[in-house]
Amino acid sequence: MPARFNTYQPHPVASVPPLKFDIDSDDVVDGGSFQNLQAVIAAPFFILLVLVLTVLSVSVTWDERKDRSILFWKSMPVSDTKVVLAKFVFLGWLTTWATVLAVIIAQVIIAIVIDIYSAEALIAHLLTDVGFWSGLAQLLMFGLWFGVWLAPFLAWGMLVGSAAPRSPTLIAFIVPLLLFVFEELLFDTSYFSRFLAQQIDLDFSPGDDNGFPVTGEALATKSLGLIMAGALLAATVWSRRRFNEA
Repeated sequence: MPARFNTYQPHPVASVPPLKFDIDSDDVVDGGSFQNLQAVIAAPFFILLVLVLTVLSVSVTWDERKDRSILFWKSMPVSDTKVVLAKFVFLGWLTTWATVLAVIIAQVIIAIVIDIYSAEALIAHLLTDVGFWSGLAQLLMFGLWFGVWLAPFLAWGMLVGSAAPRSPTLIAFIVPLLLFVFEELLFDTSYFSRFLAQQIDLDFSPGDDNGFPVTGEALATKSLGLIMAGALLAATVWSRRRFNEA
């Protein structure tokens, strides 16, 4: 074949492009810096979890009334109290631990990627670094207490879903907002709003050096929140017995 017709050229083999960062031996990624990265990775997961729980706390009791599946569950040999508590544990802890597991998997994947594209043995270094294990311990503690801190809000959503005639999500938001306004206008105080702000505060270090909310005010707020959650759950059980369908 003449040379002018021999135009075939082999195509280069495609390769994965390198990452846009490089970790030199001088830039040591210690447990402290990776702990900051752990927090950045975990934040979107828990923000999404809060949004999901906001909807689920209402829908777990509203949907069964709307589609009348509550009639089926009432025919089962399970009391209303057990059903409500099971839904509450699912919202506060099972979904939270599933999120914690997803966060840990994401952190492990990112650590492996950084280890592959760096000149350091990052994973081996992290396994011996106190900062890394401290971040993991805080994540596990966060998963343990997340349901406790959100207990009154979850119980409130379940109560509204079990008793509201319509638009339960809207009612769940409007009633606390009206309480804010009425307290401010009638009594010129903000105890309710301050309580909610302290209850939902997820800071692990509100004043102590141990990374755990052990101050008297924090414990009092969380204890009052648990008492309110218990009262709201009891009201949910009562309303579930009375309102069998939407």
